Amino acid sequence: MGTAWLSPLRASVGPEPLDEEAIFRVLRNKRRRYALHYLKQREEVVSVGDLAEQIAAWETDTPAVEVAADDRKRVYISLLQSHLPTLEDAGMIDFDDENSVVELTDEAADVDIYVELVPEQDIQWSTYYVGVAALSAGFLGAAWAGVYPLTELQPLVWLGFVVALFASSSVVHHVHQRRSRLGHGGVPPE
Repeated sequence: MGTAWLSPLRASVGPEPLDEEAIFRVLRNKRRRYALHYLKQREEVVSVGDLAEQIAAWETDTPAVEVAADDRKRVYISLLQSHLPTLEDAGMIDFDDENSVVELTDEAADVDIYVELVPEQDIQWSTYYVGVAALSAGFLGAAWAGVYPLTELQPLVWLGFVVALFASSSVVHHVHQRRSRLGHGGVPPE
């Protein structure tokens, strides 16, 4: 569908870069994150009804076909009154109120760099890497101080241990990050 239904002024001026503060304000709300997640998965024009149905399904943890009409209506109304205008104002979506359809903008792809989704039981990766560095420094300090059995290991073994620790951590981090991006996978990350 493209942007043919956009106002001529917006189409001629072109998109402005997303403001960092606006991105965080938008992502603070779970329903808006869910909307972005769904739109990123679909990569096409989506009806507000379909969007509301899927968000209601995620919120109630039920299949979309089993969502109660009241739940779908509650989400639909909040999308129209609050969330879609906020996303449009931030430049993340194009919302055609007249036809009740929504489309993700190209600028919405920039949102991923601002998001580190951390489930309640997890720690942030930056904290994890500080811990890995502290652990490595602790072992190195103990070996330098002559603590047995660490003194029995060759320096190359220590270097291999540290490299393997950081390499395996980086691979796990990469896989975890890809799985927790908005728009990837079925259920949106919290």
